[in-house]
Amino acid sequence: MNTSPAALSLIDPTRPLLRRTALLPDESLASVLERLTQLNFYDDPRMIQTIGRERLMTLNVVDDLAQPTQLETFQQLATLTQLSLDDLYAASDQRFAAWLDPLDQTSQPMPWRDHTTRPRVNPHWARTQLRTSETTQFCPLCLKAAAYHRVSWIPRAAAICLEHLCLLTDHCPRCWKPTTVADLVGCRCLNCEADLRRARRISIAHDSLSVRSQQAIQAWFGVADVPDDTLAACHLPPQPPRVLYQLLQLFAQQLVKRRTEWPNLPRPLNGLANSIAATIEPHHALSPEQAYFLYRSAFTALLDWPEGLHRWLDAYGGCEETTPQTLTRPQCIRDVQHDWLNADWGDSPVAFAQREVLNYVLKRQLPLSVTAVRQLKDVPWFVEQSDLWTEECAAQALDLSIADLRRFYPHGSLADCYWPRSQANLIRFKRAGILAVKQRWREGWSLEDASSWLGVNVEDVQRLVEVGLLPAHGKGHEAAANQGVFSPPAVRDFFQQVMAHLKPYPESRGDLILMIEAVSEVHDLGVDLAVLLQSVLTGVLPAYPRRPELVSLYHIDFSQAIIIGLPDQLYAAHGWISADRFAYDYDFAPYLIREWSAAGLIQPTLSFDRRHYFDQQQLKEVAARHGFVPPIARPVKTRRR
Repeated sequence: MNTSPAALSLIDPTRPLLRRTALLPDESLASVLERLTQLNFYDDPRMIQTIGRERLMTLNVVDDLAQPTQLETFQQLATLTQLSLDDLYAASDQRFAAWLDPLDQTSQPMPWRDHTTRPRVNPHWARTQLRTSETTQFCPLCLKAAAYHRVSWIPRAAAICLEHLCLLTDHCPRCWKPTTVADLVGCRCLNCEADLRRARRISIAHDSLSVRSQQAIQAWFGVADVPDDTLAACHLPPQPPRVLYQLLQLFAQQLVKRRTEWPNLPRPLNGLANSIAATIEPHHALSPEQAYFLYRSAFTALLDWPEGLHRWLDAYGGCEETTPQTLTRPQCIRDVQHDWLNADWGDSPVAFAQREVLNYVLKRQLPLSVTAVRQLKDVPWFVEQSDLWTEECAAQALDLSIADLRRFYPHGSLADCYWPRSQANLIRFKRAGILAVKQRWREGWSLEDASSWLGVNVEDVQRLVEVGLLPAHGKGHEAAANQGVFSPPAVRDFFQQVMAHLKPYPESRGDLILMIEAVSEVHDLGVDLAVLLQSVLTGVLPAYPRRPELVSLYHIDFSQAIIIGLPDQLYAAHGWISADRFAYDYDFAPYLIREWSAAGLIQPTLSFDRRHYFDQQQLKEVAARHGFVPPIARPVKTRRR
């Protein structure tokens, strides 16, 4: 019968190890198990693991003694080592559970004694943020003082020894093999027998930024005693350590995302040299040196909050000091907006950082992400901080309906208030601009406002004032025409008067043309939009609304034939007739009238590029003196284009 200590331990599940030891200061669970293996002279380095596995099988529990995840495993460890459950928990990876899980994800807690629970490490996050017993890091000077593995060396983010102010190392100095807990306990590489205590020491005592960042990180993890005043001097966000660590991880992830551009980043990120940045991949484990640079750079975003964040974003986006609105790497800031300004954060404890990112974007007058506005459009703090209003808010502030508001943007008098990145389903206005317009409108509408409402050019509004169709008040008639203030009701009334004189749209469109085309047809004959509208209001000119809900005077249709004959009709009311029309009526060539004019017998009353108008009575008298009499009345001749 086998009566070795190991066999006895397997037979009796309540029997402790024959030789035991206390936990050394800051010692890890994997380290004390390795020392117990050597202390009990087990030939098989995994004998304690075997003993624990056999005992757990009797309880139908499958777990790893070196990385326990269940209460039963801790209880068996306590039996074997005669150490307390709390001490074993503190020496294991589980002590970091509260820091590793993202704040919006919580792992299933581990039942503990007395009906309480303890946080349990999520295996996924443990793999990315904690080192295993097969991939350890260490400080050569600490190892020289005492040969065991420290708990403070487990987190990947803990990259330096705060006692000796040097970088940790994670490989054998001779064969470059990753070091294990067994290597550290024996102080020698089990592969090549190299003395790990003689590994090269890289001092970082000169780098105050790195020291401060590592002091904070290791204090958050509870593996370093750092004076409160030291951390207070960093002026970090007033948040719990877990929140600060998760925020640090977000900044680090953002750096890794744009890692190819690290060599170009200015201070305080200048330590990210080519040789380091080139080897970092999103899914690869960082070496202590890489983690040292990465977390130092990420930590600068938390220092002197929130000014430190703004400086970090300046460096990240390549902001030039002389031109703060210009970025050499704008895509970096677009990435930050996409990753940070979204509704997924909800009530997350790190959501406070969203406000500071938004503050930075607004402070630098950078384009606000459309995606961010769409996702956070209903979040009160975002609406308040971004200074963006919906159509409903803007219309309510200006005492307009939404339909009326749309007369003023995007190209009208509210163009400066209109958010230029608005889309069809995401219309936004700058609140400050809307409030300024509201204040200005207390005195009345400007020339540009009246132009926006009527849907015509400013010059057309000035002509309407000149011909007396649209009232305006200002410093005299000239001021009214050019920069006068308009009464909103008067502008609306004029528009409604025009609408009231429009005829129902004919079934056959025939030769109908828009206002713009109509003006183009007769503009060189002294007829403009104001004259056309005046003719509509007096009933001389029939007109039709192009759209059922007319929002612009430009959307009025006219018959092309009637428009072409309109100048002759208007000038005939003054007793004027064109030379072409008179010659046609008297049946002689128009050149004769030009000769009479050249001879000084008669002068035109109005002259245009294409046509001259004369006083009809005077023209009759000159024609009679030359022997011309009017023939029988002829049908009206329509001018062809």
